[in-house]
Amino acid sequence: MPTVVPLEMTPSLATVGALRHEVQLHHLVANARDQDLQSLAAMVMMMVVEVLLQMTFTLESCLSYVFRPSHGGHDSNPGNNLHVSGVSNKVTDRDLSEAFSKYGVVTKAQVMYDPHTREPRGFAFVTFEKAEDAEAAMAALSGTDFFGRRISIEKLGNI
Repeated sequence: MPTVVPLEMTPSLATVGALRHEVQLHHLVANARDQDLQSLAAMVMMMVVEVLLQMTFTLESCLSYVFRPSHGGHDSNPGNNLHVSGVSNKVTDRDLSEAFSKYGVVTKAQVMYDPHTREPRGFAFVTFEKAEDAEAAMAALSGTDFFGRRISIEKLGNI
């Protein structure tokens, strides 16, 4: 008996392949004889490999979309995004924003935290409204002492 899939389900390509192979495998097992077991095992292996390949291609296409350069291949950072390393565990988003806003309008300042331990990871990101302001902050603050630690600042490149 064929497998019925509800219409409201929207499976991925790998899921569709797996369902198709499940139906084929069910048919083979139901009609298998002793002499067919070797060919059945070979067929199962081919099905597994095909599903894994479909999953790999799906993952690769997702990653190529996520990590593709934007703006027609030009630098995806217009120059206003900064990576700050060497950040003290005591620094907050507000501290970053206050320090960097001396050089221009900060649209976002974010200290990065470990998702499991919730401890600061020692780096942060600061985004300015204008690239010139980011350049000025980078020139003025890079290598300086900030909350007892020497910070390094770099413009974010392509992802």
